[in-house]
Amino acid sequence: MIYAIKEINKRTPRPLPNYTIGFDIYDTCADVSFAIRATHELLKNHSDPHSCLLAEPKTKAVIGAGSSEVSIAVARVLALSSVAQISYSATSELLSRKLKFPTFLRTTPSDKHQTKAIAELVKKFNWKTLLMEIKKVNFTVNGTHVQFDSNGDPFLGYDILYWNMTQSKESTHITKIGEYEPEGNITVPNDLVRNKVTTFNCSKTCEPGQELKKQNKGKVCCYDCVPCADGEYSDGEECKRCKTKEYSSENRDKCLLKKDDFLKRSHPFIVFLSVLELFGIIVTIGFAVVFTIYRKTPIVKAVGGYLSFVELFSLLACFCLSLIFAGKPNRTFCKVGLPLFGIASSLCISCILANLLQILVGFNFDLKKRSWIKNFNQPLTVVTIVSGFQVIQCVIWMICYGPHPEEIILSNTILTYCDKGSDAFFITMLGYNAFLALICFLFAFKGKQLPDLYKNANLISISMLLFLIVWIFFIPIYLNLIGRYTQAIESIAILISCYGILGCHLAPKCYIMLFRKEINNEKAITEYIRNHYEQTNMPVVTS
Repeated sequence: MIYAIKEINKRTPRPLPNYTIGFDIYDTCADVSFAIRATHELLKNHSDPHSCLLAEPKTKAVIGAGSSEVSIAVARVLALSSVAQISYSATSELLSRKLKFPTFLRTTPSDKHQTKAIAELVKKFNWKTLLMEIKKVNFTVNGTHVQFDSNGDPFLGYDILYWNMTQSKESTHITKIGEYEPEGNITVPNDLVRNKVTTFNCSKTCEPGQELKKQNKGKVCCYDCVPCADGEYSDGEECKRCKTKEYSSENRDKCLLKKDDFLKRSHPFIVFLSVLELFGIIVTIGFAVVFTIYRKTPIVKAVGGYLSFVELFSLLACFCLSLIFAGKPNRTFCKVGLPLFGIASSLCISCILANLLQILVGFNFDLKKRSWIKNFNQPLTVVTIVSGFQVIQCVIWMICYGPHPEEIILSNTILTYCDKGSDAFFITMLGYNAFLALICFLFAFKGKQLPDLYKNANLISISMLLFLIVWIFFIPIYLNLIGRYTQAIESIAILISCYGILGCHLAPKCYIMLFRKEINNEKAITEYIRNHYEQTNMPVVTS
């Protein structure tokens, strides 16, 4: 084209006198966008921009484009300025419509004549039978199945190719990675779907439990699949937080409800404690039966008479209360558990204290001390006053600052336990019981020298010492421990202290009533007292 233009301008005589032809060439790259941009460049004019008159463009004609698709787009633009367009290979019949493309011309016939020519040729040679047979063709070449549908179109799919450009961008490797079948099936390896990314759209999906996250700024496609953090989940797109009482599954693809963490009643440790508690209840009831049968004997009177039944009732209450500390904590059991234990244990210890005062009064021959102690020798009054203080403070604790169930939300579980409500009331309750136990221990230790046939003082001192040791160790452990074993430790402390009183104070009395009946009478007691004071060189009156 350049050569032809130069020849026209140089020839003599000139084909176009007084005119010189120029040229401006653009490459459309067979793309509509590039073609329209080049067309706008050709139609530019350098007239006064403030003038209302549209200047005639310098471009008088445009040759191209080659394809019908690009020529149609260019023709629409050139028609606005009435610039002639001549195409050398655009054959679309659509371009023949002058109402739409008034300035379009071409040097090649349209497809209208070509298709007519082919149709006439088929008709001339009567190739109808051949066409019908071609429709029935069905064969396989290189693993590709070839056949035609009812419309005569080939029933073929597509190969899916992957263009892998090297880092130097000097070469490109084209690899077949899958295929599409006309039935609508697409075959692509799963690892490519999740991991391979094109440099143009960065389209990528992740497995459930992962999310796309920017990792490396130097990459064109800089998003990688990153596992969700603990407590998050995703369906392959974005990590989301689980709810407060949920945790993420191992694969981080869903949220699961957190389970309550507590010692179930089926736990071997709780089963063992429950057996001990039930055994304590049975033994306590058995002791109560024996005490009822032998209630008029001296040994029952020596233990405190009717106070022994109050003591047995309080021990039975403690054993029953220890049962409620097993299993999942609830509001009712948390609220009443520790306060009721404080009341029951203080009632038990106050009965022992009243019994010790009776022994001290009975064998104290110092008239001054005897009269002073005798004022306090009112068992019912002693029990009411001593346990009354504990009742008052435990009721206030239960109503105003009562224990209640609390939850600690951990990563995979919810720890449920009974909160004390008030450390001050809790320590006061245990401290008061420990104070009563200490007084009982001191009185019992002081009464060890008295003529006591049934060893009441010795056995009481042992049981109170055991009670003190248990609760002294229990307080710091309980205050600093938060976990599923908190209530189990409460049960252990209650069981040890109750079994200590039951075994050291009451069990020997039942043994005497059942197997040593010869010393369970007033004559044996009198003889024992006489021998005791004779050994201490004190005058004794005999009958």
